[in-house]
Amino acid sequence: MGRTRKTGSNNHYIDAQEFADELRRCQERQELSVKMYRFFQLLARKCSGSFIYTDNDDRNDCINNAVLIMARSYMKFDFNKKEKANAFSYFTSVALNGLRQAWNTLNGNNSRTYRIDQIFKED
Repeated sequence: MGRTRKTGSNNHYIDAQEFADELRRCQERQELSVKMYRFFQLLARKCSGSFIYTDNDDRNDCINNAVLIMARSYMKFDFNKKEKANAFSYFTSVALNGLRQAWNTLNGNNSRTYRIDQIFKED
């Protein structure tokens, strides 16, 4: 027999609405909460699977860089810009950019690797 899927279960690791609500609260208080910081860590850890790391320390350095960049830019997200602003999508992009930046810093001087920005560079 095959596996049965539970109906009504949520497989998302972060609820987008809860993420947006916590971001609003942090912007109103103008300080990052512990819960938002944990959301940033979880998001960066999940996005870090997009890259190949030679060492677990490199992975942790990239994750820390992504969390730092997200923490610096949490006030930049504007909920009033669009009718349905998607904070989760915005910070996923920020996390990937932070991971990419750190990965390029760690692996950019290696002769056997190509920098990610060189691969997707438009002429």
